[in-house]
Amino acid sequence: MRCKKAHRLLSPYLDAELPAGERHALETHLRECGACWKEYAELREVKELFSSAERYPAPFGMAARVAARARASAETSGKKTERGIPWGTLLLPRLAGGLVALAIIGAGILSGSILAHSLPPLNAKGIAFSLSLDFFEAAPPESLGGAYLAMTGERTQ
Repeated sequence: MRCKKAHRLLSPYLDAELPAGERHALETHLRECGACWKEYAELREVKELFSSAERYPAPFGMAARVAARARASAETSGKKTERGIPWGTLLLPRLAGGLVALAIIGAGILSGSILAHSLPPLNAKGIAFSLSLDFFEAAPPESLGGAYLAMTGERTQ
């Protein structure tokens, strides 16, 4: 048995919860491993201290008060309680976010529609001209390329 597994089995061994096979394997390991034996001895001392400690009874109704406070705390923090999910705390922020997203999309559609109707209609010739590169000058006259074309007489316009 490895020390890691032995450490996991120490507490159940102290509580007499191990099956016979695992108990025997752990006892064999404890006889052979000093470090695990030391860990076992320390845990046994802690268990003996707790078992010999004086016990005090809880005040009347304490369990009910603790349970009520736990339920109230869970309800105010929005966590799931035994009565179910507090839908108002989960649903309201999601609904508000969805409405904001819809408002933004609607504003975009409306503004696009307004812009599309305010532009003059384009005919096929106007669309073809706007997509062509004919109205761009390859080398404007003020540029270095324009000066070169003017000197060489290459400009065909």
